[in-house]
Amino acid sequence: PSATNTDNGTTTTTTTATTAKAQHEGIELPTEPPIEQTENVVMIQLRGDSGKMSPRRRFDTTTTSIKDLFAYALATQVVQDDSSSKDSDSRARMVDEFRLVTRFPRRVFRLIDHGEVRLNEIDNLSKQELFLVERV
Repeated sequence: PSATNTDNGTTTTTTTATTAKAQHEGIELPTEPPIEQTENVVMIQLRGDSGKMSPRRRFDTTTTSIKDLFAYALATQVVQDDSSSKDSDSRARMVDEFRLVTRFPRRVFRLIDHGEVRLNEIDNLSKQELFLVERV
């Protein structure tokens, strides 16, 4: 998200990137592409298994992989964690318990099978995508 301040005849633009550490300790996400970048950018939103929606976030399709979307699901807490442990072993078990799915055309992504796939390698990826979290 960005905000523009035009007080006193000057214009300053402030961009605030969503950082995973602020939302879920220890998860790193790629930085959002600059707002001026329009090529190779997709707006992603996730719908959790409980219906909770993530904030919309821009990703660079040439550098972002499916594993980054799994990290985003954990960082935004759209995946319900039934355990009280928040360590890296607990998170590793959690990503094995869900997959990310698009509705139309239906595409299913599992971390173990598709983790290294870059977003620009996905057929028919539009400029905006909604991924649903499905429990395995």
